[in-house]
Amino acid sequence: MRPLRLLLASLLAVLCAGPARATLTPLAVLVDGAPEPLAVLLPYGMLERGADGGQPWLVCWQRFETASHGLPTGPRRILVGGADGPWNTNDDGCRFESTSGPADRRPVVGLHTPVPGGAEVLIAYDDGVAPASIARSTDGGITSLQAGTLAQFDASIEAMLGQGDVVWAVGRADTDGTLRVWRSVDRGAVFTPVDTSSAPADAASLEAAAAEDAALWFWRGERLSRLALDGQWSDGGLALPGTPRAALVSPDGALWAGTARAGLTRRAPDGSASQVSSLPVSALAARGAKVWAAHPAEAPGDPLVSVTGDLGASWAVSFRAPATVDQPPLCESLTEQRCAGALQTLLASLGVAAPAPDAPADASAEDGGAGGGSGGCGAAPGEPPWAIALAALLLAASGYASASRRSRIRASSSLSPRSAARSSAVTSA
Repeated sequence: MRPLRLLLASLLAVLCAGPARATLTPLAVLVDGAPEPLAVLLPYGMLERGADGGQPWLVCWQRFETASHGLPTGPRRILVGGADGPWNTNDDGCRFESTSGPADRRPVVGLHTPVPGGAEVLIAYDDGVAPASIARSTDGGITSLQAGTLAQFDASIEAMLGQGDVVWAVGRADTDGTLRVWRSVDRGAVFTPVDTSSAPADAASLEAAAAEDAALWFWRGERLSRLALDGQWSDGGLALPGTPRAALVSPDGALWAGTARAGLTRRAPDGSASQVSSLPVSALAARGAKVWAAHPAEAPGDPLVSVTGDLGASWAVSFRAPATVDQPPLCESLTEQRCAGALQTLLASLGVAAPAPDAPADASAEDGGAGGGSGGCGAAPGEPPWAIALAALLLAASGYASASRRSRIRASSSLSPRSAARSSAVTSA
């Protein structure tokens, strides 16, 4: 027991030394054509553009805190998607409603609007059990119907990327993890398989990065590789170390790719490449001639989003990490949004003063108890209870790691839940 006591004492000493410096890392940038982004999606909520250049609005709802995708789908309407499914709002984020239909509460792996900001949205989803598929919404994410015929009983869908009417879906065979790619030229009505038999030996590490009309880019370790329609692969000539990372193909055909360590690089259609920004990058968005880059921030005033309209020759900061935040005017109170305590802790670690919620006496229990607390370390308000943090540290110290839900690489002798369900259905029949 002595080693365990020493470990506990060491971990408690680290905990009592105070929280480590946090970083506000955007997951997605939502743009509507204005220089300032409409919203910045964060791991714990969303910062929206305030009215008339005022303070940004803080939007959060526990149902979409797992969201990693987001799109504007009309005036004042935003659709977000993640492990808890697609959710939409039309009141600046005061309330979010689940998208009805086949996509309802299904884990979202990709969103695409053929017309930027339009009400037509393709929603790729896969829960690992039922057939992975793509749904279509024509009302900005309020309802959904099955889109086309891409329903995979023996493969996952890991990502969906698009460029106008052209849509790509990327997945893995359930049995052996073989790369699968499909392409549609009619907004998802019909998908055609793309030959991946010549995929590189390390295909298991490939991650979909960006889409052109006639080619798809993949992250391959710290490099980018291109898959053409004829199934041929080529190296993009870019080495970009570091995570997080982001990539897109702008309307002019240029590939933009960046990471937290390598900044942002633009690869022109002729194959020439140059670094256009040294700031770390975690997300990208494009609309017309403009490209927005999101940056991790550590303190109020740090650049959170910058924008260029001249191929990266010059940049303007369009959104900074705020020192204060407000709530959308349509919201009755911040409590109405049911912001989780983890969000308040993150904001506090960055020095962002969130408005005090008009919460009932038991609000801390409802929101996860992250506001204040005791525990022998003299924890300041906003710090997590030391017991919870200590438990997390113990889990980390014991080598615990959550297996990726999206991992599809399995031994050929094993059956996925989806395959097992299908096999069971055949047996029972």
